[in-house]
Parts: sequence; structure tokens; C-alpha cells
Amino acid sequence: MKAIKGLKFGETYINRENFEAMQGFHAGWRKSGIGGADGKHGLHEYLQTQVVYLQS
Repeated sequence: MKAIKGLKFGETYINRENFEAMQGFHAGWRKSGIGGADGKHGLHEYLQTQVVYLQS
């Protein structure tokens, strides 16, 4: 577990491959130019909060 803190990668597989959690957050690091995507955290990049008042 100490080695994980030294990794400078956004996504790393250890002893497995090709499985991603639906709630996972995939992001570029440093100057890659890649933002975050996937999961609830990535979804916020594409949303704008609105408030609508409706009287019936």
C-alpha cells in the first residue's frame, strides 16, 4: 500500500485488467489535458444547477 502513494497515474490496475466500477472517476494527471469523466463526480462537469418554481 505504501507504493500506491508514490504512483503518479490516474488509473492503475494491479493483478487485474478490463474491469471498471461504474462509479469510478477517470481523470488525467499533471499536464495531460484530460479532465475527469465517469461516475457521479465526472457528471458534475456537464451539469448546470437550475431552480424552477411552478405554481399550479
